[in-house]
Amino acid sequence: MTATDFQNLPSAPALRKLQFWSLEFESQSFLYRQVRRMTAVLVAVGLGALTPAQVKAILESRDPLGRHQTRVAPAHGLFLKSVLYPDLGSAPMQPHAPSESTAQKS
Repeated sequence: MTATDFQNLPSAPALRKLQFWSLEFESQSFLYRQVRRMTAVLVAVGLGALTPAQVKAILESRDPLGRHQTRVAPAHGLFLKSVLYPDLGSAPMQPHAPSESTAQKS
């Protein structure tokens, strides 16, 4: 995603009516809390707390966590949808089901 992609977000009043947002990030790897920080920035832009120009300035500063301390989105509500492996394609995440031995302990 580039800073100019933020222009495609609907206006803040429309966003306040949403029950949830669906954000998808794809990368070869992520830094610690990177997805939570990117989510927080997108939500801040959508709600009007940050402008696309401010996000661009943060990204261009090469010190996005220094002067502009970006909040992280809370972990609840965020989930891993799938993992893509180069030669295997997509591996959708399955809900954890208790193993037979775990179920017998209850």
